[in-house]
Amino acid sequence: GRFIIGLGVGASAVAVPAYLGEVSPAARRGMVVELYEVLLCVGMLAAAVCDVLLASVPNNWRWMVGAPCIPGALLGLAPMLLQESPRWLVTVGDMDGAL
Repeated sequence: GRFIIGLGVGASAVAVPAYLGEVSPAARRGMVVELYEVLLCVGMLAAAVCDVLLASVPNNWRWMVGAPCIPGALLGLAPMLLQESPRWLVTVGDMDGAL
């Protein structure tokens, strides 16, 4: 289980900044990718804070495991809302859409 999750996290660490770099305007590309990295760290900090706040709750491990399922499900559905990257549009022959 952990190995599979590690592969997913590793793949997203490469794929998400690449996608953001492709779809962002050139003038803001660096800021968008950097903002992703900063918010990733903020999310890790928020997870640690939530774990500390749940430390005194009975059966706290269930909350610590179950609570991330809600944003995880939303993140699992979110790719359906993403636009195609210019690279993908060129690959499928839509040159006008890529511009």
